[in-house]
Amino acid sequence: MYRFLFFVFFFNSVFLSAQSQKETSQRNISENLALEDEVDSLRKLLEKEFYEKNYDKAIEYGERGLEIAENINYYKKYVSTASFLGSAYLNVEDTMMARITFTKSIDVANKLGDSKSKIISQIDGANFYALQDNVKSKRKAIELYKSSIPLAESTNDLNSLLILHLNITELLIDLQEIKTANQYANETKKYITDSTFIGFIGSSELNAAKLHYYNKNYLKAIKNIDKSEDIFKELKYTEGLIDVYNYRSLIYKNLNNYNAAYSTMVTLDSLKEAQYKNDKINAIETVTAKFKLADINEKFEQQQEVSKIREQEAKREITLLWIKIAAGILLLFSIFILYSYLKRKKLVIDLTEKNKQYLKAKEDSERLSKAKSILFSNITHELRTPMYGIIGISNMLLNEKEYQHSNIKSLKFSAEYLLTLINNILLFNRFDSGTSPLMIQSKKSNLDIRELVQNAINLSKYLSEKQPNNYSIHVDNSIPKIIVGNRIEISQILINLLANSSKFTNNGEISITINSSRIDDATLDLHFSIADNGVGISEDKQKVIFDEYSQIGEGEEFMGTGLGLPIVKKLLSGLGKGLILESTEGKGTTVSFSMYFSIPEKDNKIINQDYASIKPFEGKKILIVDDNKINLLVSSKFIENYGGATTTVDNGIDAIELEKEDKFDLILMDINMPMMNGFETASKIRKNNLLVPIIALTAVERGSVTGQESFSLMNDIIIKPFDHNKVIPLLLKYLE
Repeated sequence: MYRFLFFVFFFNSVFLSAQSQKETSQRNISENLALEDEVDSLRKLLEKEFYEKNYDKAIEYGERGLEIAENINYYKKYVSTASFLGSAYLNVEDTMMARITFTKSIDVANKLGDSKSKIISQIDGANFYALQDNVKSKRKAIELYKSSIPLAESTNDLNSLLILHLNITELLIDLQEIKTANQYANETKKYITDSTFIGFIGSSELNAAKLHYYNKNYLKAIKNIDKSEDIFKELKYTEGLIDVYNYRSLIYKNLNNYNAAYSTMVTLDSLKEAQYKNDKINAIETVTAKFKLADINEKFEQQQEVSKIREQEAKREITLLWIKIAAGILLLFSIFILYSYLKRKKLVIDLTEKNKQYLKAKEDSERLSKAKSILFSNITHELRTPMYGIIGISNMLLNEKEYQHSNIKSLKFSAEYLLTLINNILLFNRFDSGTSPLMIQSKKSNLDIRELVQNAINLSKYLSEKQPNNYSIHVDNSIPKIIVGNRIEISQILINLLANSSKFTNNGEISITINSSRIDDATLDLHFSIADNGVGISEDKQKVIFDEYSQIGEGEEFMGTGLGLPIVKKLLSGLGKGLILESTEGKGTTVSFSMYFSIPEKDNKIINQDYASIKPFEGKKILIVDDNKINLLVSSKFIENYGGATTTVDNGIDAIELEKEDKFDLILMDINMPMMNGFETASKIRKNNLLVPIIALTAVERGSVTGQESFSLMNDIIIKPFDHNKVIPLLLKYLE
């Protein structure tokens, strides 16, 4: 009986124990489910507060959510929670916590083995490095983006593949690795579908425009820029539009379309101003979030301190003393925090004011720079037009008034020297605005280096007529009479260097020496040396002599633009060459440089044609259209001197009527005219006559004319003033 009672007791004990364990397990499961629900709720609150830019609350919810998730091993929402939390830390500029959060997220994703989580965490980590403004971090970001591509490909995640390729392309462009960026940009197109978010398409078009710009395909770049601009306008994405208008202005500058560039810069400035206001608000919100976050941490620390004090109070009565000590420390800490807060607040206000001043100064500087570029472009036409008249009339008088030959020759030199000065200013402006000068881009041709040197001397020697210098030329006999090189480029360098020597030498000696060393059968390396015994340059002035607008002294003998030597330096540096200057004050100066030239084939000879004797335009009728009376006189005299018959008219309307009434073999058309410009006039003429050659005769820069769509109405272009020996073959090409 006792045994029976024992077994009944034992059975009841075991049953009750098992039931208790089952209830405990069920309670644990229920608690875990509740905690998982809490993690999910905190994740939603985190996302909501993040998008409302309440980063302090977002960080509080995110940290609590991750802590609970780690305690119960609930990692379903860990990576997405860490993504928002790390981004919130970045927005309050706590890069250390952002990095820790993203790194831990990558570790969790790797443990989970979920491809989607791995991609998200690695993109977050890569974004962190991409935002750092240094090359090392950007390359780290590219590595992380690349490592995510196989994962995205394995899951056929087209959206992630598109984002990864877009980001890699943009970083490679920032690092100026254009060739590799082209490859990733081409890959990007494969992942764009009908359901792709248009913002990504806008970014893809912008990347394509940047790459076309760096590859100098400016017209293609414009097409991509237009598409990107339309998308970003639709999304009201100001930051993207700023990037669009910045590259649009650069493209127009390279197309020499300065009006469009200026209009784009005006729009860009207004967008930057709007973005600045928005950034200012965000900065204030960030500072506020930082202080709120500090306040939350402070309260958390206070709660922990109070909890400890209460525990100690339950154990010992002496804790009262510790409470007083803690309260004193807390008071001092609060005072310190308050002082720091007020000091930081004042710093933020000061920085905001400084930023305003900086932006104002930057805007003023950019405005002045744009105004200078526009001024240089505008005055080019205004200066060249009268120069065309001066040089043209000089040529006429030289042919007709032999007894005034010396004076007229001086007049012609003065005009040509003034034209050289104008070209220097224009060339310097191209350098200064970042545009590749046409001189470096011009084609190579056959030239006689001895003749070029003599021409440069003839242009320079009049600078010291009161006390004329003696010039000597020493050219290595091994240098062939005809070599191949850039005539305009070497002439520009020699004229500037010889003019500089002539200006600072009176009744002295100036020598030009050219030595040669053969590189191979087809290439010569010519070493040029120009030496004078003039005033020389002091050591301190030698340091600044190549700076723009610099002068080595004051007074009439030192007058000039100060652009000669800087232009020579920039021309040579553009060719990978240097200029060596040696000078002693009171004893003279020597400048030297080297350039490569080619040796022409044996049957490649320069033929100097005497056009005046054969009258190449005889029997040809040419219509000249120009609103400037002097230009009409010069142009018609030029044609008539070589046997042609001319009809002149000073406006486009009369030109159209004359072309209908009479048959002309060729039309020389000015571009800038009142009432109807040259393009409009050509368009009207083309409606009646598609065959007559129309050649633009203008003082406007070549790029400004040929870059316009209406230039297709013209057969060719001549820039005033021009060289007769170069223009005659051009006209004969169309007359024949």
